[in-house]
Amino acid sequence: MDFPPPLDVADNTQKYDYVVIPVSLKGTVKTGGVNPFGLVGFGVGFLLSSETEFKSDVTLEDGTDIEDPDVTLELGLGVDIPAGDKLTITVEGRYSLGLASIGPDDGNDIHSRTALIMGGVSMNL
Repeated sequence: MDFPPPLDVADNTQKYDYVVIPVSLKGTVKTGGVNPFGLVGFGVGFLLSSETEFKSDVTLEDGTDIEDPDVTLELGLGVDIPAGDKLTITVEGRYSLGLASIGPDDGNDIHSRTALIMGGVSMNL
């Protein structure tokens, strides 16, 4: 009888999929050209799914003990670049840090962290 290899629980990757609703304040420095800006705010994230991948290529869906929702501090910097009379190109970086532990109540202190690089185009109608 063949048995699967033992799972190495010390060497695994845990993946959590969230949908996050950010609420931010944006401050812009108008320079007449490229306009730098900063963001500060908070986000509320809701867990959609979680899984654990083990080094032995086994993936398990978790019946997770992760605390939901996740509340985060959002910080960001970026630039708005005018591209003609009606278009603006935006490049932005954000960092999100979990304010409360999302780990189970077993003494593990787990905080979410996310780094984002975003770009966009806006059009004045």
